[in-house]
Order: sequence, then C-alpha cells, then structure tokens
Amino acid sequence: MSSTILKHHAFGINKKNNLESIGEEIAAKLHGLPLLAEVIGRLLRMKLDEGHWRNVSESEWWDNYGDLAITNPALPSVTVTLEFLSDHLKKCLGYCSMFPSNYLFDKNKLAHMWMSDSMQQHHEFVYETREIQWFDELFNRSLIQPTVQKNKYIAAGPAKMPAKVY
Repeated sequence: MSSTILKHHAFGINKKNNLESIGEEIAAKLHGLPLLAEVIGRLLRMKLDEGHWRNVSESEWWDNYGDLAITNPALPSVTVTLEFLSDHLKKCLGYCSMFPSNYLFDKNKLAHMWMSDSMQQHHEFVYETREIQWFDELFNRSLIQPTVQKNKYIAAGPAKMPAKVY
C-alpha cells in the first residue's frame, strides 16, 4: 500500500520507470504508513531525477535511530523529510512547533507571525508574498494539513518534532 501511495504522490501522471525500483526501496522503509508515503512521495516529486531519489533512499537517517525507530517507525521518515527542507522552511516549521498539537493556523496570520518574529530578513515589498510561498510549499509537502474549517490548517507530525531535529 505504501508503494502505491508513494508512487501516486511522487509521479502523479509522469511515470519514470528508472525511478520505480528506487521508489520501491524507499516504500519498504515506511512501515506501511500512508501519511509517510504521502510526505516522502511529495519530497521525491520535487526532483524527478535518480540522484535526488538515491540521496533520499541512502540517507543516513533511515538507519540512525536503532531501537527508537521500533517504537516510533515514523521518526526516520520525518527526519529524512526535514533533511531535505531548505533552511528557511525548517525555521518556519520549527516556529509552528511552539504551538500546541492540533493548533489551528490561519494561512495569512501565520505568515504575519513569521514576519513579525523577524525570522526572515528581506525588503518589505516582498515580505508577505515570500511567506505565503513558504506556507504553500510546506502545504504542498503535506507538512501543513488542511482542516474541515475554512482557511484553517494544522502543522502535521514533523512540526511537532523536538526542536533539535530542526
């Protein structure tokens, strides 16, 4: 099941036969967890080239957790996902970790919080557009999830990771 979900989110309609075997290797590391397959699939979709997929598949984080991964099988996948985030996205996601689990974020208010906290330095002209793009990128990677409430989102599992992971 993980393999099917991973392929769907990684390829969409753009099948790449040379990447399917690497995708199978990665899917085997996801312990059958559908959300992990979605998150890793979206990470893979960022670059549909063999080098990127090998880097994800061969990340040291898949094997770094030992017994801890037995009790929390999502930990390696989440860490691999964070490994491939840009620094500014790590900061934004880390900021979300300050809020309680299932905290409802409004997209625009969260972008304003990122700006007001001076996490990112840039000219005022592009300030809001850039933060909205960052929000959208986290959303597109399934790290921020929609809710049934209009314009309300929650930070997914990775945002609730300990700050030292960021």
